[in-house]
Amino acid sequence: MNKASFSPILAMTAGGAGGNGKTTASALIGDYLISRKLKVTFIDCDKENEGQAKALSHWLQGKGNILDLKDPDDRDKLITGSVGTGAHVVLADLPANSTGDLSRWLTEVATVELIREAGLTVVAICMVIPGYGGAQSAVKWIRNLGDRASYLVCLNRIGFEIKPKPTEQLFNDWFACAVPELIPSVVPSDRVRVIEIPNLEYPAMNALIEQKTLPSKSIEKDTAGLHLMHKQRVKNWRNFVYNQLDGTGLFSVKEAIPA
Repeated sequence: MNKASFSPILAMTAGGAGGNGKTTASALIGDYLISRKLKVTFIDCDKENEGQAKALSHWLQGKGNILDLKDPDDRDKLITGSVGTGAHVVLADLPANSTGDLSRWLTEVATVELIREAGLTVVAICMVIPGYGGAQSAVKWIRNLGDRASYLVCLNRIGFEIKPKPTEQLFNDWFACAVPELIPSVVPSDRVRVIEIPNLEYPAMNALIEQKTLPSKSIEKDTAGLHLMHKQRVKNWRNFVYNQLDGTGLFSVKEAIPA
């Protein structure tokens, strides 16, 4: 592996059950990275949903790289490809419940030492949805990855609320249960950043999905794209998340540390 002059970032969604919004979050975060003038390589690891709206490649008009995490060589490419692409950030959308495909690989291959030797920075994107057990997957992944990564926890308001609840109340499972369990005994607090993804009402989200492109490109389309009201909703949703991502500092590209 040839090290770059900067420390490339491997950002990957951290599994969990299907339907928690991780692929939509991947598209939104990828859109953010591009807006900040970073070179991004997209990897879609969700072979089961390949060609469907549930897959990251849907948001890329069928483009992007495909990896099958059941294949040992493809698992290795999460690291070797991240170092060798020349991209500032490699954004990999992992399939639902991918812990089993990666657990042995994390233990035996993708160790803390190997990741550091490769000059790679890992950011795990953990989705948390409202309700009991909503933080369960995030807890599992943070325990598995430990010091290999920093963590972007996305509190995803996937459902419409007539009267929105306070964040700490709606995501009580994260704040009251997960945080005391994880910090600082598993990871220090400075390794975890939390953002909130607001609900984008179904008609606007559905219209956005139908565009088959990243949110900013959908907003910029002048013809056959989102109509004016949906554009405003998507813009508000996007900007709310962008502003929070700016504050995390997780995607600041750093110079590589000489060996």
